[in-house]
Amino acid sequence: MKEMWLSKKKSLAPSSFKASLGHFAPQFAGYDQHDCQELLAFLLDGIHEDLNRVKKRPYIEDKDCDGTNDTADSMDAWENYLKRNKSIVVDLFQGQLRNTMKCCNTKIQNADGSTGCGHRNVKFDSFMYLSLPMQDDCQTLDDCLELFCTVEHLTGANQWYCSKCKEHVDATKKFDLWMLPPILVVHLKRFRYNDYGARSKLNRKMNYPVCNWSLDKFIKSSENAHEMYDLYAVTNHYGNLGGGHYTASAMNRFDNQWYEFNDSTCTKVDQSRLGNDNAAYCLFYNRMEKMELENDEEKEDSFRRAAVRRQSVSKPELWPHMQNAAAKKKTKVDVRKSFRDFHKVSMMMLDQLDDTLIMEEEGSEGDMEKMNSNIEPLDDTLVEEQESEGVVEEKKGKEEENSNIEPLDDTLVAEQDSEAVVKEKKGKEEGSDKDTEKMNSNTEPSDDTLVAEQNSEGVVEEEEGKEEDNLNSNEAKEDSKHIG
Repeated sequence: MKEMWLSKKKSLAPSSFKASLGHFAPQFAGYDQHDCQELLAFLLDGIHEDLNRVKKRPYIEDKDCDGTNDTADSMDAWENYLKRNKSIVVDLFQGQLRNTMKCCNTKIQNADGSTGCGHRNVKFDSFMYLSLPMQDDCQTLDDCLELFCTVEHLTGANQWYCSKCKEHVDATKKFDLWMLPPILVVHLKRFRYNDYGARSKLNRKMNYPVCNWSLDKFIKSSENAHEMYDLYAVTNHYGNLGGGHYTASAMNRFDNQWYEFNDSTCTKVDQSRLGNDNAAYCLFYNRMEKMELENDEEKEDSFRRAAVRRQSVSKPELWPHMQNAAAKKKTKVDVRKSFRDFHKVSMMMLDQLDDTLIMEEEGSEGDMEKMNSNIEPLDDTLVEEQESEGVVEEKKGKEEENSNIEPLDDTLVAEQDSEAVVKEKKGKEEGSDKDTEKMNSNTEPSDDTLVAEQNSEGVVEEEEGKEEDNLNSNEAKEDSKHIG
């Protein structure tokens, strides 16, 4: 990434990246033709998992909604999602869909001719890109989006389980756009399967907007109307299923010029070449917003910038659900970062990436949070303050519990201490005696009989010595008498 953004090379062959990717994702190994949308989805999901600021994901049970309070239910669903997913990928690419299921149980006939018990189940699901179906009669991107939002009938093996009827029944399913992200990725389903299971590619021209794409008629949330998008990149596929070639066109935000990227060749192209061709496969749109300035309505159109807001549970005022409500109240608009600002921040992050990779894991995590804080103010300070307050409250609670315990009488404490000392001393003496016995037990015992015999022999020898001395003394006396 750093070499791609900051090097002076005119082109860069990502051979090492491709090889490394093949080790982690074998489906992209080798030199066969791969789907660029599948690769994009895999990379975005992997980046999100690695940069997810939620380390311990709580279990959150899905809430069943009936469509009577969509505004509150959508915000609850987004809050629950942020409790498990917080990263720059969420901030930039993820939006929200409303998924409505309705029972059409054929066993229940209603007076108006409809079927079903009337039960509806509404869920608000997050999405990272829109995969829009294509048909032969689809000529514009809006046609594909209308087809995406069309009611789908679920019958046969695709029946839906109705919690009210307590059985699988026929049902209808409908998707609606509810909240859109700052960067909207649109995938055109040019590859499809026919009734016989064969896959084919739909090579027909598609008219797609380059500037000022309005999605008002598709957004069902009243809080997120008047969304405008500008195209800033497109991926093209030429060829068929057996073989093909990818190119890309992208707008340079610094000179506002479009460039075409074809392998190692980069050429400037005119914007008029975009917007109507049969090769467009993935479209990348940037949301634009008008910055209202007080007492300066004439310059209103010159302050259109892409909005990027840090998504967190503790700052619901930055959620997309609240932005239009704030505009209606004419409150001060929060800081909006343009694509150029985001680019500058990205450069700073890439510049610090090498140092971050060689640091220890503990320090690395802290530095990454510090770099992320340059994009939007983190709510980590608030979290730390809350955690600190929680520790203080817990400590106070323990002190109060200890203060409620009745203090022991000094005499009783002294007696207990004395008893403890005596018991400890007695235990040491018992242990010493046991150690001595153990040592003695390890010495070979002497034979009492042998000792007695040795003592007896000593006494006998002593007595014999005395008798011999007496005999010698008597013989000496007799000799002296004869000499006299």
